Amino acid sequence: MMSDSLLFEQARAAVLDTFLTGVSIKSLERFGIGHINATFKVVVVSSTADKVDKSYLLQRVNDEVFRNVEGLHNNIEIICEHIAKKLLVLESSSSSSSSSSSSSSSSSSSLLRLVSFPTSEGNISHWVRDTSGNVWRMYHFIEGESFDGISTVEDARVVGAAFGNFTFLLDDLDISHIKDTIPDFHNTPWRLQQFETSIANNDHDRMRLCHDDVKFLMDRKKYAPLITSKLDAGSIPLRVVHNDAKCSNILLGNKNIVSGKYEWATVVDLDTVMPGSLLYDFGDIIRSNCSGGCAEDEIDARKVKFDFNMFSHLMESFLDACIAITTPLEVELLHMAGFVITYEQALRFLGDFLAGDVYYKLAPDSNSQLNLVRARTQIALLRSMERSLDQMQGAVRRKADALTSVKMETKEV
Repeated sequence: MMSDSLLFEQARAAVLDTFLTGVSIKSLERFGIGHINATFKVVVVSSTADKVDKSYLLQRVNDEVFRNVEGLHNNIEIICEHIAKKLLVLESSSSSSSSSSSSSSSSSSSLLRLVSFPTSEGNISHWVRDTSGNVWRMYHFIEGESFDGISTVEDARVVGAAFGNFTFLLDDLDISHIKDTIPDFHNTPWRLQQFETSIANNDHDRMRLCHDDVKFLMDRKKYAPLITSKLDAGSIPLRVVHNDAKCSNILLGNKNIVSGKYEWATVVDLDTVMPGSLLYDFGDIIRSNCSGGCAEDEIDARKVKFDFNMFSHLMESFLDACIAITTPLEVELLHMAGFVITYEQALRFLGDFLAGDVYYKLAPDSNSQLNLVRARTQIALLRSMERSLDQMQGAVRRKADALTSVKMETKEV
């Protein structure tokens, strides 16, 4: 494993030799808690008359996870440019009609922007591979805060609206230009096949510890093809979606003291943005925010209870933001999205436990059964969800009907 001192030395070299040649670095420090990429906040001394130091976000990209580095950054460049242009049009339209934009939406001032630099071949690039083989990129830093988790319905509505708005903004992006950065990421039938292989191999003799858990998941194979079969048949559209729709991947502007609303909320961490279904994103929103406040590593799975109230607010705000581009079948399947993605994550955690913690590697001081614990929280959430199935379906239908009625009334006026 690379030492911290060497990593900082390489980070400093990436800044000075590639992205910001000729600057003086005021500070370079670790930023955030991401487990895949190494991230740094870089502050450089101002060279302008205003004497305001500039901040940047530097990342060493994990190219073992993201093997198609060219495709990855191609995606990010296209997505950032598309959203910027779309927001300018929407803001211009909003300004001309004297209407105020939603606090849950991105604004052009909160957009991600990669730092570009000229290559020796005379091209413009946004990433570089250094002499040690490390891949680096840099963003202009955006001041903001993020959710560690959500505990109020107000925050739930921000999360739902942010990802719904993200879906809406990318609806007209030509998907043929977007590459798969992690193939089969939400291919649930493939995840099930991997799980069955782990069961058959039982390389570490761990089946004896989780027979009931394995049976629970094998009894629910019906969840695996619910989304992928509709995509394969062309019944629902293939869209550009985030694929890692967690509340921690939303950056928030200042919170208004009076209204309690954030100035803006923008979706970040675009590495997993690729072709998929909006049901993947909505499903992950539900999976990661509706477990009654329990973390993925909750030891006592009995505490994990599906929070229908949180589901309702996430669903309503999501649909408010993207109902205009959502198809009837996507709406019909929306209540099942959380089942599919929770099932998929349970397969991944339990399969990795059986395989010897290969993907979700454990820290030396971790519980040796941590991935089994994680799988059981997902199983408990799925079991609790199943008791609320009819309630969830009814809530989605009522919301969709209400939005459709409003849309029809607006057209008549």
